[in-house]
Amino acid sequence: NCHSCFLFFKFEVIFNNYIEHNYSGTTLSRSLLGIGINVNQTEFDPTLPNPVSMAQLTRRRYDRREVLDTFERCMLARYEQLEHGDREALQRDYRERMYALGEMRPFRYPDGTLTRGVIEGVHPSGELILRHEDGSLGEYLFKEIEFVIPEKG
Repeated sequence: NCHSCFLFFKFEVIFNNYIEHNYSGTTLSRSLLGIGINVNQTEFDPTLPNPVSMAQLTRRRYDRREVLDTFERCMLARYEQLEHGDREALQRDYRERMYALGEMRPFRYPDGTLTRGVIEGVHPSGELILRHEDGSLGEYLFKEIEFVIPEKG
C-alpha cells in the first residue's frame, strides 16, 4: 500500500511525503517513508498544479542543512511523544493545524462527481470526517475523496 501526504500553505504544496507499506500475509513487514520539502526551489514543472517553496513564500533563501536539522529535531520530538503514549496531545496538535477545518469547501469523488462539505476532523484510524451541505456525515479513507484545488491565477 502506498500513500502520499501534502502540507499546504493556502492551496499550494510546500511539503510532501510518500509512504509505502509491505505486508507478509496480514503482518506489516516494513514501511518506507520519503519526505520532500520545497526549500529554495523557484521553478517547478508546469504540469504540477500547485507547488511552492519556502523561499517563494518568504522571499528569502534558506540554509538547507539548517532546515534539515530543524526538521529532524521536530520529527524526533513528535516520535518521542508517540513512544511515550502522548496520543491526545498529538491528536490535539494535528487537529489545531488541520487545513480547512470547519470551512465549507469543494471536494471530488474518484468518479469526478463534485460535492461540498465541511471537514469536522479525522478519526484515529484515518478516515476524514466530512459534513456535507445537506447535513449528512461522510467518512472517507485515502483516495475516496479529494480537495478541489483552484487553478493558479
